[in-house]
Amino acid sequence: MNRLELATSRAALRQSQSGAVMFLVTMVLSVLASVGLYALAAATSEVQASGSARQATQTHYLAEYGVVAGAHLMSASKAQTYLATMISTPDTGCWSLPPSVSLLTDPISRACSHIASTEMALADSWDSGNTFPTSYGQPEATPNFIVEYTGLAKATSPPNYALNLNICFVEMTASSYGSTMPQTSTLATPFGGQGIETQRARLIAGPVSGAICQ
Repeated sequence: MNRLELATSRAALRQSQSGAVMFLVTMVLSVLASVGLYALAAATSEVQASGSARQATQTHYLAEYGVVAGAHLMSASKAQTYLATMISTPDTGCWSLPPSVSLLTDPISRACSHIASTEMALADSWDSGNTFPTSYGQPEATPNFIVEYTGLAKATSPPNYALNLNICFVEMTASSYGSTMPQTSTLATPFGGQGIETQRARLIAGPVSGAICQ
């Protein structure tokens, strides 16, 4: 077989195998595309998990801030006013009290009050022209908390405190419900879930006067 015949034979053989080459190239490109899609999905999941962790941290500190603000609100000069409101006109729908409490006639057991973050002077600095602290990152989250006061009880007076003045100290449970809600929920802000956390503290306030001191 001369060189011309050999070259012709090889050319015919290559032409018969061109489909296999295209198949191999297509398979390689498909594998590379699958790897790229997997890497993109993994990166997206990691970003979403990071955003959820950040939102959980924000919600945690909001709930903690609510406990601190609630304790600050029950200062000696304000405790009497809030105590009277809790007993005379208790709020309804208190999450910390069982539904059966509404059937009781004892005003001390039914005592409850909700204080929203907007009612506390400490929260005024949160919103200034719809600009939120940069610690909340992107997407911007709307912070909020509600403090619920329940579980009134007469507390033990401090040592050397007069007991014949018809005044006393009271214990109460402050339940802080912190929440963060993203302002928008789009492809650019994928963390559309609301963060909620509850923290509780047992506070002692006073001195106060009234029926609870009897």
